[in-house]
Amino acid sequence: MDLVSGIVGSVIGGIVGGLFVLAAVKFQSFRQGEAALSAVAAEVLSNKEAAIYMTQNRQPGTAFQPGSPDPGWLKHSTWDSQLPYVVQVLDEGTMLNVRYAYSLLDAVPDMINPNPPPAQRSRYAYGGWIDKHLNKVREAFMDADKALDNFRERLASETRWQKVRSLLNPLS
Repeated sequence: MDLVSGIVGSVIGGIVGGLFVLAAVKFQSFRQGEAALSAVAAEVLSNKEAAIYMTQNRQPGTAFQPGSPDPGWLKHSTWDSQLPYVVQVLDEGTMLNVRYAYSLLDAVPDMINPNPPPAQRSRYAYGGWIDKHLNKVREAFMDADKALDNFRERLASETRWQKVRSLLNPLS
């Protein structure tokens, strides 16, 4: 009888301990996702501001001025490094919105002018498809910034009990 009660106690203790470990891992993952989301939101805001400046404070078809934003100011390093964590936190709609904005940055290397005229101080070409594409980048990052703000507001409005309950459910 003592052997059976010892085995049952060990099994129950193992299950309870395992649930605590799962909850701790889930909590850590959630915190990493929130931190990554903040970092990505900062990069999205920076890209949005640079794109707004390039499209609204510069005449279309004119060169980028030294010290002012040019396509080289558009960054995606935070997005690239934090993507595994952000994916765990964002809902599908917000994720698609942000992913689309970042996908538009794939064209930035094609904007480099291999032989800029001596008077042009920026290494980036301008006009034509580049100005049109920068307008798309501006709109996409404005939408992504708004989507992230809305998502973070929804996340913040969850009650503490809802967060704790979701963390303690190891199967979710």
